Amino acid sequence: MVFWSDEMVRNWETVNVKLGTHQYEILIGGGLLDNAASHLEPYLSRKKIVVITDQIVANFYLDILKENLKRSSIECDSLVISCGEQSKSWG
Repeated sequence: MVFWSDEMVRNWETVNVKLGTHQYEILIGGGLLDNAASHLEPYLSRKKIVVITDQIVANFYLDILKENLKRSSIECDSLVISCGEQSKSWG
């Protein structure tokens, strides 16, 4: 079964998010999890990251992400939090 075509893998879109004084980019597109290490490595001073995600996203994607990072020798710890609005604030 094929989930992603070659064309989908190459069609990533960058969305710029601006929130007051903060801004960041989000990549959207097919095949990003399979290429996560190549996107992250330029930003890493060490080959170790922590992924914070909710339980639903973790169930679908965390193992795929961790496997990709492992193939590139990037150590990945994770913190899986509960779903819902109450989990969106540390306060």
